[in-house]
Amino acid sequence: MNGYNVGTLNNSGEVSEKAGNLTLTGNSTLSLTPGDSTQYAIFSGFTPGSSTLVINGWTGSPDASLITGGQLLFPVSGWDSAKLSSIIFGDFNGVSNTPAGTEVFGLDPNFYTIVPAAVPEPTTVYTGAALLGVAIVNGVWRKRRSH
Repeated sequence: MNGYNVGTLNNSGEVSEKAGNLTLTGNSTLSLTPGDSTQYAIFSGFTPGSSTLVINGWTGSPDASLITGGQLLFPVSGWDSAKLSSIIFGDFNGVSNTPAGTEVFGLDPNFYTIVPAAVPEPTTVYTGAALLGVAIVNGVWRKRRSH
């Protein structure tokens, strides 16, 4: 976006202007300016078709509680969360192809901001797998013992 905005916010931080529908006719990339919290790309809708939108340059905390760079916004009304599968973050915190999620835009609750989806920590995944393994072994052991 080269430091430019698509759409505007009023003095209260609410969306006052937005571009039309963002329609993808092929795989596309949206490059935000890292660290520029005044940069916004605000659209009235999203039609990805069979294409993917890759967002580069998004900066913020992993849980999206703090967004320190540009943001991509869509209206809450009419949003279909299935469209998130067509959006990925190309370079979030050094991780490629991070799936997208949504958070209500803090300044205007009528809009979602697209954020990296929460990905469980590896230790959480390993712990869950270990507990599942223990439960399966315990069930097999009890079944054998009852025969």
